[in-house]
Amino acid sequence: MGQACAARGQLFHSVVLNEANGIERYRILAPTEWNFHPQGVVSCSLKTLQGDRQQIEAQAHQLIRAIDPCVAYKLTVGGPRGSGHA
Repeated sequence: MGQACAARGQLFHSVVLNEANGIERYRILAPTEWNFHPQGVVSCSLKTLQGDRQQIEAQAHQLIRAIDPCVAYKLTVGGPRGSGHA
């Protein structure tokens, strides 16, 4: 198991070897998975944005790019909570 502090957050690697010292299982937990988790920094930060629809959309793009510029995304700005808009 190993970890490193990367520019976008913590990066974890885990390897399990078999009896012949070959790789049986290898897993990576990248900063993007932390950042874009439903309870992660992006989701929590998006909930705090204020302004009209255009301002919120501009702020959201800036926020996402600042936190993780390496990820492709599609942004959809909905209406006020409880308004029935998606």
